Amino acid sequence: MLYDALWCIGGIIATVADIGYIFWEAILFGGIQFIKGVSNS
Repeated sequence: MLYDALWCIGGIIATVADIGYIFWEAILFGGIQFIKGVSNS
C-alpha cells in the first residue's frame, strides 16, 4: 500500500515538475491500487 501511494505521489510530482510528459498512468495506477489497499485493510 505504501508503494502504491508513492507511485501516485511520484506521478503527481513528475507531472507538476513539467518534465514534458504527463504521468497519468502512474497517478491512476498508484491511486487505484492505494484505494484497493485501504479498502482491504
